[in-house]
Amino acid sequence: MNIPVVIVSGYLGAGKTTLINQFLREPQGLRATVLVNDFGAINIDAALIENADGETIALTNGCACCTIGNDLLGAARRVAEARPDLLIVEASGVSEPGRLAMLLRGVGALAPARILTLINGARARSNATDKFVGRLFVSQIRNAHFISVNRDEGQRDFVRRLIEQHAPGTAEIAGIAQAFGPCPRRTLLHRRRSLRRPALPPACSNRPNRFCQRRWKCGARRCRMTCIAPRASC
Repeated sequence: MNIPVVIVSGYLGAGKTTLINQFLREPQGLRATVLVNDFGAINIDAALIENADGETIALTNGCACCTIGNDLLGAARRVAEARPDLLIVEASGVSEPGRLAMLLRGVGALAPARILTLINGARARSNATDKFVGRLFVSQIRNAHFISVNRDEGQRDFVRRLIEQHAPGTAEIAGIAQAFGPCPRRTLLHRRRSLRRPALPPACSNRPNRFCQRRWKCGARRCRMTCIAPRASC
């Protein structure tokens, strides 16, 4: 069985490091490997480090953190040989995740990557309209299978319109604190779903608004997800 891959994308300041740190602290039983651009930026809790050897840091919870360096494919192949439960790739803030996903297709042991794009809602309008970064910012949204929004003070409606315009019916919006929680993680890793269709549990379709919020039970816990999906998925 091929190793599931999640590319964590998002423009500078979107919260990628925060999300990856959160996952490394609480992997919930997954033996995962994270490919990052810079160990220093991740700032891994020293109490979690079992040993560090060159480009790899092994953690006490079974996860590992490796640097990409100048050879993404080489790093991915080395990771694949270790057969982790999950590979998470931190995309540079100025990279196009779709291109990374295409590159990773060159590693036969990896499943097609799913792209989780993070958006700093407070900066969404300025990023989208910036003549230098606007195209890249929109590309990160367009290539996403899932979208996690944080710091969306007063910009929720704008972000919804942005996603509806560039990724209609293909992405979910979840608070960053839940992006790798039990429910979204199950969705991210579900191999039987199409990568171009939202994979949320069914919900009512008679709501007048174009987006709807979901709540569903996850194991013994009831998770109230700050999770919004385009009406096309309702």
